[in-house]
Amino acid sequence: MRGWLDWVGFGQIGAPHRLPIVPDSLRGRPWMHGVTKNGTIAAMTKSLFSLLIGAAIALGGVFSGLLPSSLSLPPDSRPIPLTGQVEIGFSPKDGAEALVIRAIGAAQQEILVAAYSFTSKPIAQALLTAHKRGVQVRAVLDKSQRSERYSAATFLANQGIGVRIDEKHAIQHNKYLVIDGHTVELGSFNYSRAAAERNAENVMVIWHQPEIALRYREDWERLWDQATPYTPRSGS
Repeated sequence: MRGWLDWVGFGQIGAPHRLPIVPDSLRGRPWMHGVTKNGTIAAMTKSLFSLLIGAAIALGGVFSGLLPSSLSLPPDSRPIPLTGQVEIGFSPKDGAEALVIRAIGAAQQEILVAAYSFTSKPIAQALLTAHKRGVQVRAVLDKSQRSERYSAATFLANQGIGVRIDEKHAIQHNKYLVIDGHTVELGSFNYSRAAAERNAENVMVIWHQPEIALRYREDWERLWDQATPYTPRSGS
């Protein structure tokens, strides 16, 4: 790069313009035909290059005034320092479902559920147990849960737990719990028997991290406000 800048006359800032001499190694090339020792074509090339560099610098100065001095992330993308404890589980045989159930069992006040496929009887039962001991439980589920042969949507709604169906999005593919405003369970793990016993899935619980929980709660409330209350079919 330095050799190229020297060749076009920019090797030294503030140095007087000079006619570059074409290196001997280039003189025999067909595209350098007609270049003489006084570097006539090289000088023309340097002049054109100088114009291009000048134009680029000038345009850069113009457009730089139109851009913010520093590009910042949107508020929802700000990094959050991790201060809470984190636990991780995997399926099918490394504690994923058990970790979800333990997180539900730790709830004291509130559990907000966002789920895609929800057919797990153990997780549905854990939510019902929490509900019976006074924890407020609400769930936003994907519209596919209307047609599942067994769905926690029907089970939970029949027990008096608030359930809504997200019909706004192509699929409601979130899988997370927001617990007591400070803990979040998330991951690829669907609340289903297949996820627990056959699929390769992961679960993470971030304990006692209110700022992360707030971000998830805000997303959950947006989903809840857009969703439709679920009423089980008669006889379900």
